[in-house]
Amino acid sequence: MSAYIVNDETIDGVVFLLGETGNAPQDMVTNWVTKMGKKLLKFNVDSVNYRYGEETKPVDYAYRPIRIDSHRDLLALVSNAKCYLYQSCEKPNATKHKLYKLVEKAINDAGAEWEKMTGIRIPRNTDGDYDFYKVPAYENAPWGF
Repeated sequence: MSAYIVNDETIDGVVFLLGETGNAPQDMVTNWVTKMGKKLLKFNVDSVNYRYGEETKPVDYAYRPIRIDSHRDLLALVSNAKCYLYQSCEKPNATKHKLYKLVEKAINDAGAEWEKMTGIRIPRNTDGDYDFYKVPAYENAPWGF
């Protein structure tokens, strides 16, 4: 499996998804979003460094607000977050890390939100998580921003 350091827009999307799904402070203060984005970026960089035996340092990061307009945009945020997790899981036990778990929770919370917005049920996988791959519109969502 290959991995890469995601761009700032991908981090912005994950931070936004955390806020939209209630996994962030209500006011999404600039301070918090930038701190969270830096943590997410470092987690991703550490994963890629582990995979390739490198010592790359995270670039400076500052959150830039994004917005969504529809359930299709929500699917794009989910796909973006799944991309982030895929690029950030190279280190042993990465999937047990609190940041990884927080993003996973946001993805599942987004599944519940998508069902409310569309009235369409999303099948669950064997872990009980939403199986977005079974949602026809999901295949058109971008992999990372």
